[in-house]
Amino acid sequence: MLYVFGQSPGGFTAPDFWVKSNDSGAIATAWKDNSSSANNIPNVGGVALSAADRNHNFYPYTTGYTAANSFIIMLRY
Repeated sequence: MLYVFGQSPGGFTAPDFWVKSNDSGAIATAWKDNSSSANNIPNVGGVALSAADRNHNFYPYTTGYTAANSFIIMLRY
C-alpha cells in the first residue's frame, strides 16, 4: 500500500487558504495562496518582502505597511 501526503499547514488537509512567507511567489504583485484555491492576495502600494533573519525565526517577512500599502483579501463565497 502506498500513501502519498501533500504538505499542508499544521496537519490540516486541503485548506481553503494558505500563505507562506518562505513561498510567497511574486510578492511585488500578489502574495501566493498555496492552497488548491489559488486565491492570491493582491499587493497594493508596494509592500516588500525582506530576507530571512534570526529575529524573524529565519523566515522572510514583509515590511513597508502604511495606510496606502497593504494586502487586500477578497473573500469568495
